[in-house]
Amino acid sequence: MKIHQKDYDIARKISEEQSNDFPFLTDNQCHDIDKKSASYQEWFNCHTKIHNIICIFVTTIIFFSDFIVLVKFPELFTFDPKSSAIPWQAIVIGILHGWLMCGLATYFVHEVSAHNMFFRGKSSFVKWLNNIGKNICRLSFADPHYYSQGHRKHHQYFTTEKDGSFSNFVDLRRLLLSLIPAAPLMSFSDFFPWRPQEKTPSRRLSSILGKVYVGFYAVIMIPKFGIVYSIIVLIMAGSWMSYIFDRLRESTEHFMMPMDKHNGTRQLGLGFWGLLLGGGPWGQPCHMSHHLAPGLPWYLQIRLHFYLKKTLTPEQKKVFFLTPFIGFPKLFIKLVKTNMQIKGDSSWLVPTKKTS
Repeated sequence: MKIHQKDYDIARKISEEQSNDFPFLTDNQCHDIDKKSASYQEWFNCHTKIHNIICIFVTTIIFFSDFIVLVKFPELFTFDPKSSAIPWQAIVIGILHGWLMCGLATYFVHEVSAHNMFFRGKSSFVKWLNNIGKNICRLSFADPHYYSQGHRKHHQYFTTEKDGSFSNFVDLRRLLLSLIPAAPLMSFSDFFPWRPQEKTPSRRLSSILGKVYVGFYAVIMIPKFGIVYSIIVLIMAGSWMSYIFDRLRESTEHFMMPMDKHNGTRQLGLGFWGLLLGGGPWGQPCHMSHHLAPGLPWYLQIRLHFYLKKTLTPEQKKVFFLTPFIGFPKLFIKLVKTNMQIKGDSSWLVPTKKTS
């Protein structure tokens, strides 16, 4: 995903202007968080079998749930292919399918491909399973090679001009272009960290495997529910909602946060919005935890989340955590208002002096 110099300059200016009254983490807090994270990391390193069981559980629950949603849920309705209620039923099922695919994409492209946190062990069988795991994200049209390269730069060069997934400020037009139906399959939007704009061999492989997954369910669903219903579920609602959830999450995790390694990420959390936009608890709802301790898998990020809730001051919680339920709508409105303010004030477009 490209970094836009204008967006970077605006984010830098916002960071400098809020530095005087922002409730930054203190040195003592950072020390305590690092110490707690190290204890979680030690547990992770010593409990290989438990981790592998969790990986099996997550993989199974995602694919099993998707099968139930696509094939079994529609049978709960009084199904008449000519019914006027079919489009609405298809949209509901499609949104559920899209949410599951969002969780699949985020878990396998981020946790597995980028951070190598799938099965642990040195046997050839474990290596074979990991090779499969690194390619599962392709079923959702994601490119693991492209994402891994950009994500490493995102952590290594966080909030710098080399950041591979910079989103401390996102231009509203750039975001909206990424929300157009079929946007990930086109090249008019560059706001996708999990696939390149150019047609690389890896992207073509993802395109093929993604179509195979959709085609597999199309073969099952069309004879049972009809072609119109199946297209709405699998393509119009399902695939579209998957990347809508993903783009909204990506646009707000770092939005208007300080250009700072420890303080530059917010926590969407384990409430409604965090779980919705992440596609489940393995979909990075605890992204602040992840940036503070990148070596922890998703379930230990959640443990660190609860530690942060006890450690942070009330003032810090207001900026690092979302207010329950209304927090994300307020954040998105802030994104829109900030964009409108910047569009109407040319002084925001003047590059600021870069600090070290």
